[in-house]
Amino acid sequence: METAASPLSDLWTQAVQLRCVICGAQAPPGPSWAGCGTCQGPLVVDYSLVDGPPGDLLPVAAARLVSLGQSHTPLVRYGGSPAAWLKLEGQNPTGSHKDRFHALSIAIARELAYCAVVTSSTGNQGAARAAFAARAGLRCLVMLDPDSPAAPRTQHGPPAGTGIPPSP
Repeated sequence: METAASPLSDLWTQAVQLRCVICGAQAPPGPSWAGCGTCQGPLVVDYSLVDGPPGDLLPVAAARLVSLGQSHTPLVRYGGSPAAWLKLEGQNPTGSHKDRFHALSIAIARELAYCAVVTSSTGNQGAARAAFAARAGLRCLVMLDPDSPAAPRTQHGPPAGTGIPPSP
């Protein structure tokens, strides 16, 4: 039986292997939704080094990334040291470094033709995902931890996403 190529298949041509971060087991490159076949641990992708900009290693074309203006945050000197610099990620659109991740995660969801995304969160993870999903035209469900601080939980309401606290 022949299967259609994944929209993300070009990325796998640059991957060397999948490797489990828990037990070190290796697997051939390709989508793996269940994790490690040995211990169900999370997998990382080992890439071969390729010539070209780092964007070439993204699983979607850089032009297809979802943008809210993230990543244009200032670089400031730390404590007057000439060698130590900090990137002020709190100045991203949702106030979180997670904007970078969700620019990519939501682009992948859109590339795979998903119409909605879901996540659990105690704060800025859900806010970032909801904001990027809204920009991409996807619905977003954020499941909230009832023990999380009230201020971050208010970030998840409409129009960016729907927040649902879990039942006790």
